[in-house]
Amino acid sequence: MTGLDALNWVSIVPQGYVAETKKLLTGIIQVASNASSVEGDPVAGLVVGGVSSGGNVANAVVYLNRDCAPPVHVTGQFLNVPNPIGPISPPSGTGKVQGKL
Repeated sequence: MTGLDALNWVSIVPQGYVAETKKLLTGIIQVASNASSVEGDPVAGLVVGGVSSGGNVANAVVYLNRDCAPPVHVTGQFLNVPNPIGPISPPSGTGKVQGKL
């Protein structure tokens, strides 16, 4: 096996995310290969990120990228989990939540 098929997907990528992770890894490889057409700088590298389960997939992409030959120059990651509650708080003494969910 060579290329993306040679990577150890099963032990790294959560079940159900293999196809998406392959697509995203292929995407960062294509962006890096065509950096000038998207006004990018391959020397500066890419920042890869995601929110919630996308952060999990983004982390797997960066992890698997290191085993690619040659790996894409990744200079950072942005991994975020959104706050499902939002900027609301209970008023003192009532225990009831005010604000919109």
